[in-house]
Amino acid sequence: VHYFGRPDPALAYLADAAHRRQVRVIEDGAHAYLSALVCRSCGQVGDAVFYSLHKLFDVAQGGVLQVNAEDLLAKLRPGQAGHVQRAEWLSVFEEDPEAHAAARIRNYERLARHIRALAPAIVPFWSALPADTVPQSLPVRAATTALRDRLYFGLKAEGFAVASLYHTLIEPLRTGMFPISQELSGTMVNVPISASLDAEDLERLGQCVRVLVTERS
Repeated sequence: VHYFGRPDPALAYLADAAHRRQVRVIEDGAHAYLSALVCRSCGQVGDAVFYSLHKLFDVAQGGVLQVNAEDLLAKLRPGQAGHVQRAEWLSVFEEDPEAHAAARIRNYERLARHIRALAPAIVPFWSALPADTVPQSLPVRAATTALRDRLYFGLKAEGFAVASLYHTLIEPLRTGMFPISQELSGTMVNVPISASLDAEDLERLGQCVRVLVTERS
């Protein structure tokens, strides 16, 4: 799973271990379309990969299934609904993928500077943007669930497309066996870094975050 656009550091190991046992590998690239397309840091070793377009682009919905294994590809009949053999999918949106990726990285770094200044109340999930990563968002950990909620609802009220991914865990993770998952679920907020945000938007977003963090509840 390539969370927030970061290629899973264990990808090569897991894929090799699975393939040696003749087990299929499906990469969850829902957040990592641009990391795969521009950096080629994921989406290459799995037998198949799926991507969620609406989590990166200004579209309401849409997904892509990329099949790498030739034997699986042969099972897809040309002409099936949604079937894509070879296509530059980003051309549908008339976007330059490298420019889009560069804008996301630039926006991430600009906002990260604002957020690092507010530690320890909130801190970026990564101390630095991992190599070969085009970020889906800027994941931030808040000191408390109350602060996370204040950030989430406050930024929503200001019109920003903030998210709190994994705020509701699947049932198997709700037990005491997964304390780290539970802690992250209650404290993480995903600050938007869309390529469509300009310098003025980013400055306002950074100021809104600062006010929400420093205000008294």
